[in-house]
Amino acid sequence: IELWEERPPLLSGLGGSGIDRRLLGHCEVPLEAQFNRRPCTWPVSARELDGFEAQKDVGFLVCRFSTASVPSAVRRLRVVEAGSSTREVVLAWEPPAS
Repeated sequence: IELWEERPPLLSGLGGSGIDRRLLGHCEVPLEAQFNRRPCTWPVSARELDGFEAQKDVGFLVCRFSTASVPSAVRRLRVVEAGSSTREVVLAWEPPAS
């Protein structure tokens, strides 16, 4: 993940245009099941400092994410007669087997 800083220019009211953007650093977030739906903290590293190839921690990223996959096909898809009309159709189904 790349972390960027965005700031409006100091003279934005006097005709300044655009937004000043600066790359703060990079963070590698593993997408493993043990981190799923839990707030976790990872270091943010600046890759290049003053022309030297070095890594230096410049902050931390705290995020919570969840991974998902496509569910299997629904079962017993059917039209519900009671809720259907000439302009609408109400569908019902059984949830997929996990």
